[in-house]
Amino acid sequence: MRIFLLISLIILCLYADVFAQAHISQNLDSVLQNTEIIEMSDPFRMLKSHIYYTKTTNISRNLDSISNLSFKKINFNNANVSIKSDSIYWFKTQIYSKLQYDKEVFFSVGFVARAEVYVEYPDKTIVKRITGFNNSNNIRDIKQAYASVRLLLPKNQLIKIWIRYETENKISDISPKIFDKEKSLEFWFKKDFSVALLQGAFWIMMLYNFLLLLVFRDKAYLYYICYIFVSTVFIALQNVPYEFWFLDQLIAYRNIIAYLCIANVATFYILFVKYFVRQDEDYPKLARYSTIYVAIRTVINAVFVVLMLQNVLTELFSIETNLLLIADISFGVYSVTVIAKGRKNMLLNRFLLAGSLCLFGGGAIDTITSIFRFIIIDDFSFFTYGFLAEIIIFTFGLAQRSSLIEKEKRKAQQELIIQLEANDAMQRNINRDLEQKVAERTLEIVNQNEELEVNSKLLMQQNARLDKAYTQITDSVRYAKRIQTALLPSKTTWNEAFPNSFVLYKPKDIVSGDFYWFAKEGENIFMAVADCTGHGVPGAFMTVIGNNILNQIITENANPEKSIEPAYILTELDKRLLQTLQQQGVEVNKDKVNDGMDIALVKINASMAQITVSSARRVVYQFRNAQLIEHEPNKFPIGSSRFGVKVFEQKVIDYQQNDIFYLFTDGYLDQFGGTENRKFMIKQFRSLLIEIHNVPFSEQYQILNTKIEEWKNGITQTDDILVIGFQLK
Repeated sequence: MRIFLLISLIILCLYADVFAQAHISQNLDSVLQNTEIIEMSDPFRMLKSHIYYTKTTNISRNLDSISNLSFKKINFNNANVSIKSDSIYWFKTQIYSKLQYDKEVFFSVGFVARAEVYVEYPDKTIVKRITGFNNSNNIRDIKQAYASVRLLLPKNQLIKIWIRYETENKISDISPKIFDKEKSLEFWFKKDFSVALLQGAFWIMMLYNFLLLLVFRDKAYLYYICYIFVSTVFIALQNVPYEFWFLDQLIAYRNIIAYLCIANVATFYILFVKYFVRQDEDYPKLARYSTIYVAIRTVINAVFVVLMLQNVLTELFSIETNLLLIADISFGVYSVTVIAKGRKNMLLNRFLLAGSLCLFGGGAIDTITSIFRFIIIDDFSFFTYGFLAEIIIFTFGLAQRSSLIEKEKRKAQQELIIQLEANDAMQRNINRDLEQKVAERTLEIVNQNEELEVNSKLLMQQNARLDKAYTQITDSVRYAKRIQTALLPSKTTWNEAFPNSFVLYKPKDIVSGDFYWFAKEGENIFMAVADCTGHGVPGAFMTVIGNNILNQIITENANPEKSIEPAYILTELDKRLLQTLQQQGVEVNKDKVNDGMDIALVKINASMAQITVSSARRVVYQFRNAQLIEHEPNKFPIGSSRFGVKVFEQKVIDYQQNDIFYLFTDGYLDQFGGTENRKFMIKQFRSLLIEIHNVPFSEQYQILNTKIEEWKNGITQTDDILVIGFQLK
């Protein structure tokens, strides 16, 4: 009987225990109905089943008062929540950890400007953590992550989470997530390492192209560097950890900086393409479209930046920026397509097409994977690596472009020399034939009057031949003029270096024996005015030789640490000119060579406010405070062998703001005219400059040109005329 009672008691206890466990499990299940459950197999968990939110203008952070607000459940499978900057949003959820140990994880709150996370533990302890991309590093809970905080999950415990959101822009996805801490740290380390390598590659390419810009002074390199810079900064904003930013306070302006970068990527890309393939020459219609598009885009960028600074943004802002991005891509694709279809500069077109395909292809792959939510390679940006491939290809393309430009320049110089030599030979042959024919016909007329009619016909035929030959010579000389003009500094290059200046250039014949020359070397600007012996074809031939030697001297002596001096340039010019004449069979012994040139050469250093003058038989005028200063030249020319040892001296002048300088040849001074048919002379020219030097340069040009035309009064021009005036700031 006692055994039966004992067994009954044991059965009753077991039943009571089972009943109690069932009751506890039923109560726990009831509590966990609105709770996110975390298990051991969850290295990554999207919290989207039990999230509640409310909107308020109350700035209070008291959780008791906030809990009394009306919360709505979010179904992330059906809709997203839009957050506006004029309200404060509270989200709440609760998490139950089934782990058998305490575990620290990372809790992501979504892409938001500012967020505060309040965690309530079972012992009623509340822990506050701060995150958000507009919060600085010193207050953000995790410096490496602008959207995450640390979260401790106690074993078999329920915790409550409150999230207070503030934002400066509309966002559409705020679904919270939980990440495994160790895996996240490993992921961030790998990502930061790859980002550092890419950023290093971008900045190295930028520095390399900047050095090439200093060498070639080409606008294509300038816009290319700007394109790389804004693209690199934009990629850095998206990928570089925030603790590495050297100015933490700039985080507040992250959106503005990012918008400026992505907006100007298209602007600098279009400008780079414009100069890379020389649209103004080969694609003038596309060049006009590019200029108009860049102007419109610049205005839109300015308006958007003002709105962002004033925090006046509409809900359509993201749509508007996406439409502008689509417009940028469309215009870029259109430009590349038009250029690819062209038949000019095919090699450069291939570089442009290959680089653009890398960029657009990478961007397209990233866009497709984002839209359809599938991953080809973990944490791999095809756009970033496409951009890297693009800048490498474009860098090779720019190198090829520079090589082509140099070849074209050398070819133009060679064509001019060949053309001038051919013209000179043709002129000599025609003169010889003309003299011979005239002598023969004259003798026949004297001795054979009966053949006068026949001879007259022959002379008419000969005259027709001479007229035809003269036309051929004139056409050839005009072609030589086009080549000679191409060797002079372009109007754009000249105006960039000397915005306050004028150039009065009046050749006596179709081609000229006077020329002006311009070059940049580091921060120094070299400029020269030269008068070669003779005019017309012989003088023009000498200008080509002089121009070519000056360019060689600058190129061979380029040194960013120490610039060459004008006196050295004139010494080298004198030596090399005599060598060139000797190579062409001219005897260069004393009293044998008179060929050469008079030249005035200046070097301008704006940073030191200095101008160095060295000249051969050409005086340089300077006006300071309405006073004329004459800088006397060396007394011997370039090239002539009638002088002994030539030592060219130079003078360094500390110029002041608004100083005016004049360089000129003797053509203006030697022009015959006036009422007494005499030369204009240096005294009258000096008086004219004193009278007009304070008027604008455009008016100085008109006065000088009108004065010499009135002075000629129908008389043939005596010599080539060249006068240059400029003002230094």
